[in-house]
Amino acid sequence: MLPPAMGAAQQLLDAAEGYSEDDEEEEEEEEFQEEENEELLLALEESLSSSACGPAPLKRACLGLADRDSPKANTAHLMHWPVEVRLCIASFLPWKELMGDTLLCKSWKALDLQDALWKVFFISTWPRLARRREAGADGAVPWRALFRARWARADRKEDSLEEDWLDFSAAQGLEACRGPRDETRRAAPVLAIQEASAKRAAAAELERAVRRCREELMRSQGLQVPVEADAQHQCRHVEPGCRFHRLGIDAHGSGLDCFLCEVSGTLHMCKSVPCGCCVRSADGCFLVCPVSGRCFPKDNSVNEEADESGRLLGAEVTSHNWDPELSAAQQIGRWFEQGYSMSEDQAHDFFGGKMDGGGGSGRRHRRRACIA
Repeated sequence: MLPPAMGAAQQLLDAAEGYSEDDEEEEEEEEFQEEENEELLLALEESLSSSACGPAPLKRACLGLADRDSPKANTAHLMHWPVEVRLCIASFLPWKELMGDTLLCKSWKALDLQDALWKVFFISTWPRLARRREAGADGAVPWRALFRARWARADRKEDSLEEDWLDFSAAQGLEACRGPRDETRRAAPVLAIQEASAKRAAAAELERAVRRCREELMRSQGLQVPVEADAQHQCRHVEPGCRFHRLGIDAHGSGLDCFLCEVSGTLHMCKSVPCGCCVRSADGCFLVCPVSGRCFPKDNSVNEEADESGRLLGAEVTSHNWDPELSAAQQIGRWFEQGYSMSEDQAHDFFGGKMDGGGGSGRRHRRRACIA
């Protein structure tokens, strides 16, 4: 291992051997940079020495210290700045200070008439009232006039309880004006598409069921059912009438019972309302479809008038009509309870004199006489 002195000498020799033109260029750049730094230092010293005697004329004009008689006194004044800059500066001032500054010159007076500046002051003074005004889109009164009118009132501060009620009332008004929610409006097209697709699917299923019924009748009975329904044909429901065949479709989900006439190919559909061919039952309480056998409660206006007259006379009214909201067992149970509370005259009128031939009525009369 070489001693330290010999190692340093060896490094110097290696550096001398590796000296090239690139190293010369780097040295020239370093010298040029040093000269520039010296010039900047001299310029800084000159500026510091000149500022000791007072600001330069340009600096005095920018600071607003120029002489009034000087023609360049107002070259950098506030009135020559853009309106946006002046508004931004004035928005950081308290509004009372702005009112005092408006007495200085026309430039400040022009800022006092800017409605955007008074909007900033109004929001900082009454934030919740400003939010309600913006939400309600009530821009009839300018912000400047609104600020002055609000400040002229006695309540210059926002009461928390009062503001809560005002916010609640404003929210109710906005909800009433908006109408349906955005989610409902966005979901409306989706629901319409779903309903249309469901209708198309039901129509396709009905068409397939009609085709299967025709094929089955042709294969089993040799009946040729017309493909297109005969519009001139009037189906007869009294014996001997037209024969109908029920279609094998899911009628529980759609509430439909579909039948096909083998003579004309007419399609009969029973819905949740009485059909046009319904006939009245023997007791007159129901409308019965002769094709499907569905029963629909009949609205008997005569019974309703009788019930109303009974109520006016103070008599006990018993409803014998079918209640569509009740099931069959519930309806029979109600009629069973009503039968126990009937009088003899009501039972005679309701059952049409069928109790006259039985012995129950006589026994009941005898029992009632014994009790008396």
